[in-house]
Amino acid sequence: MDTQVMTPLHNILGQLNDSSEAILREIDQNEPSFESIKHQLGQREDLVKKLGILSEANPRESLSDEERISLRFLFETFVELNDNIQNNLQNKLNSHKEKLGTAVKQRKVEKSYSVLKNPDISYF
Repeated sequence: MDTQVMTPLHNILGQLNDSSEAILREIDQNEPSFESIKHQLGQREDLVKKLGILSEANPRESLSDEERISLRFLFETFVELNDNIQNNLQNKLNSHKEKLGTAVKQRKVEKSYSVLKNPDISYF
């Protein structure tokens, strides 16, 4: 990005995108750190507040066409990253629900084996 186009708004949006990418990388780990995700979400919240303050101080009309275009690109990137975060978290949740359901079924079967002479295998 051209340095003469960089405004504080660009800087904040860039930081938001970096934070969002860090969240996505963490979600993609085999054992994601929820503490790390929580920290990044807190940072994003702070950045969004700063963005609101800067947006009020820098009305759209005060920006050049080039600045508006680059801000639009950064914002669209932020929206796309946010959608990816939501989708990846939903996929993780669904995967964990499936694993939990399998574990519950397994536990019921194991319990029925230890209690009954003729185990009930209807869970499967």
